[in-house]
Amino acid sequence: MSGTILLDLQKRQVVHDREYHRDIFFLPYPQRMTHFALHFAKYVGRLAAGPISHAELEKTLADCVIVSLAASDVLHIDFDSEIKRRLGAKTLTEAESLAAESIGFPSDRGEAQREWALRLAVPTGRIGKALESLDHMESLNVREVLASALVEIVLLNLAVARLMGLHTSELVTARWAEIEGRRLL
Repeated sequence: MSGTILLDLQKRQVVHDREYHRDIFFLPYPQRMTHFALHFAKYVGRLAAGPISHAELEKTLADCVIVSLAASDVLHIDFDSEIKRRLGAKTLTEAESLAAESIGFPSDRGEAQREWALRLAVPTGRIGKALESLDHMESLNVREVLASALVEIVLLNLAVARLMGLHTSELVTARWAEIEGRRLL
């Protein structure tokens, strides 16, 4: 990372998506956002279903960050500016620490997992409502709702990474390598 918070990861995600997720990358923006909303809903369900292994928690966190990065391309969100504005952070490590301090999860792992599910469900629900409003052509600033919810999800992910003793960039990079390693051609 070259002194950015998430910008390098955002740029790398676009390259990854263009190469390894073409079926989604080239969809119209509303369909891409709907696809990402379904991913977030899947993560909420996985977390809410009950205790999962540490490895499954890491995978869920990595995937949630990756989907957030992919969605930022659709909405043209500069996470660095948003994180600096909201937390005053200048580095990813600082952002993870400040996000964790502002959230305050329970120390019990099972309770923390349930809390993560609940906190992820709220912005995921707002994303779902925004996309539904778009389908119905309702009067709602869909982009604003989507962007706000997505930034909330990113801040939650940064906090969870810190609370789990993980580094977001390492987690995401390892997950990309796993995904890319499965590709035959």
